[in-house]
Amino acid sequence: MARRQAKKAGKRPTAETNRPTTQSPSPPHRPRPPRRRLPAKLLLLAGSIAVALLMGELAIRLIGQAPEIIPIGVSSDKHVYRRSTNPILSYEFKPGFRSDEENLAFDYRVINSHGLRDVERQYEKPPGTKRVILLGDSVVVGYRIREIDQLMSRQLEMFYRDENVEVLNVAVTGYCTRAEIELLRVQGSKYDPDAVILVFVENDFRNFNPESVGADGIANRPGTVDWLFRRSHLFRLACVRLNWFAFGLETDPASWNQRAIGDNNVVEGLALFRELADRHGFKPLVVAWPGFAQDGIEYPEKMFMPGSKELIIERLARMHGLPVVGLREAFREHWLLQVPRPIPREYYTVGDEMHASVDGHRVTAEILRCTIEEHRLLEPAKRQVARALPASGEDDAAIRAARSLGTEKADYGLFYINQAVTLYEEGKLDEAIEQLEKVSPSDSLNYADARVMLASILAQQGKTEDAKSRLQEVIEAEPDHFQARMVLAGLLTAEQAYPQAESHLGAAVRLHPDDVMASNALASVLVGQGRTQEAIRQFRRSLQIDPGDKTARTNIEFLQSRSLP
Repeated sequence: MARRQAKKAGKRPTAETNRPTTQSPSPPHRPRPPRRRLPAKLLLLAGSIAVALLMGELAIRLIGQAPEIIPIGVSSDKHVYRRSTNPILSYEFKPGFRSDEENLAFDYRVINSHGLRDVERQYEKPPGTKRVILLGDSVVVGYRIREIDQLMSRQLEMFYRDENVEVLNVAVTGYCTRAEIELLRVQGSKYDPDAVILVFVENDFRNFNPESVGADGIANRPGTVDWLFRRSHLFRLACVRLNWFAFGLETDPASWNQRAIGDNNVVEGLALFRELADRHGFKPLVVAWPGFAQDGIEYPEKMFMPGSKELIIERLARMHGLPVVGLREAFREHWLLQVPRPIPREYYTVGDEMHASVDGHRVTAEILRCTIEEHRLLEPAKRQVARALPASGEDDAAIRAARSLGTEKADYGLFYINQAVTLYEEGKLDEAIEQLEKVSPSDSLNYADARVMLASILAQQGKTEDAKSRLQEVIEAEPDHFQARMVLAGLLTAEQAYPQAESHLGAAVRLHPDDVMASNALASVLVGQGRTQEAIRQFRRSLQIDPGDKTARTNIEFLQSRSLP
């Protein structure tokens, strides 16, 4: 039958027609698709994406949504800070930084290879050695303190020189509590500490790091990324909005920093402090730093619970089983024993009521040595997890109080100052002045310094009276501003207004007794008034500060030879 059907169709019988009828017929043959169809689809997709990107680029350019180009991948050897890709930190010290700058308000001379203001350390702890970490911000870093050996961390370590105890300075200027604990997590824990002492200061309640806008850019991006950022508005917008390659952090560090830290950094930071202590087996301790006024030593009022004399930090620390010690009583005891009794602000701080002077660092080290012994911080820790107690009504009140103190907004003062320094070094004085004028009076940390720098530039432009007026305004607002006194004294000396210059230099020397430049300047003013013997005594005092000072030695020899009969 199959054969007859084949014949009727005019076809020759084949093997297919002779197969048994029980087998299923083979499926019809389908030709393979051309090999070039898949690449064609990919090309079509790529083309569509390219067109979409082009349209997006044109749209962003037309509506002007892309941020302005910022310096990217740029790093200055003169800046001690660099941008961190960790938004909680936002910035950090440059490992291995060195500087000969005299302006200790903005610079530190030496940063070790791990990015800390400390002597060189190895992460691996030497056998038989105990380690204590001092954790904090500019108080621990040593704002306006010249030498590392003058810091409280090194002074404390010297007490243990025969006991194999190292005291590490793990601190960065401006960090809030959450950032300090983050630094402990990513850096300090590598040193395997036996004890960690967190120095808590009144401005730690702020939910941001105020210097987060003053660091150099991130310099380790691929060149292609930098090229795209400069030339593509669409790519630039995406980088900033989504923080690709940390461009968002670099462009608007304060916003990214605040979002990362949250709205109650002290509460979050203490919780992590407890967690790290349990995980790594070190003993934690929180110490509360007081304020040093003209006539006494007291905690700033905002550090207390509303309607109470209990510190907010004390209640928050207890929530997490963290021991806390207030340093006010120990400082008061030391102060009352001094004969004659000094002015606390002038003796214990650099004149701003907060940052320790050289004497303040030394006394702090003495107090911390006693505190370590009393709390047995160097004895082996019991590696058991401390459970936080359930929050009570008092705890909730402390949490609310801490949150309310963290609502302050970040200022861009240090950013404007750093921009002004760069412009000044390029000889663009008017543009530098424009940046300095942007520093807000509400920026208590940077406003006075900006005005002093502004006055210095005005004086360089020959606008001496304007410069003197601005310096006098700073001194009236902050009588203990060392740089303002020094700059104004220099202008007065140039005018041979020696008595007025002497007044300001005398105040400067009282503020910083160990500053050779101030001492020599005062001696020169005495020379200008013909008070040779007083000048020689002052130059000799300079040599006591720095026996190698050539200016003092040369002037002593000259004055003595001139006074010989």
